[in-house]
Amino acid sequence: LGVDFYPRWVGSRAFWRGESPYSLEVDRETQSYVFNRPALPGEDTFGFYYPAHIAVVLGPLTLLSARAGALLWTAVTWALLGVLVFLIIRSVPGRASPGLFLLIALSVFFQRSILLVVLNGQYVLFVLACWGLAYYLVQHKQNAAAGFLLALTTIKPSLSVLPLLVFLWWVWRTRRRSVVLSFLVTCGLFFA
Repeated sequence: LGVDFYPRWVGSRAFWRGESPYSLEVDRETQSYVFNRPALPGEDTFGFYYPAHIAVVLGPLTLLSARAGALLWTAVTWALLGVLVFLIIRSVPGRASPGLFLLIALSVFFQRSILLVVLNGQYVLFVLACWGLAYYLVQHKQNAAAGFLLALTTIKPSLSVLPLLVFLWWVWRTRRRSVVLSFLVTCGLFFA
């Protein structure tokens, strides 16, 4: 079970129960899973470090057991990786040959760092897929959906802040202001 997935799953489950995902009880439950004891001074507490609206993304998974949720998240992550590979292939000028497609897919799917991201249940591929799909949707004039996906990238602020500022500036300057409006409305709903 992914060590990065579990703390957010526990916190999201607490959120949907009306409890604080940042509580000591949530931290203790996570530490019990990771360490089989409370964290010692100096150890990672495996707290719920993300914005609370990650519970929107993980909400359906909290209806499942932790193990089933982690397995489904892993499957979703593999699918998102497939979407990213597809978007990479689509960005190649001209028509990609089957050999090029296979080479790109193999080089992405079997990188050690990517395997660790998937197996640990990290959220980086989810955020990157949201970025890729948002860009694709802007190019196809689906601005409201693009703004919604950009708002989803804020579940991992450390990956999102700078690219988000640049992306929003770009869509504003290219007169796609409905992307910014959709982003702001969605973020407002998330943060409410």
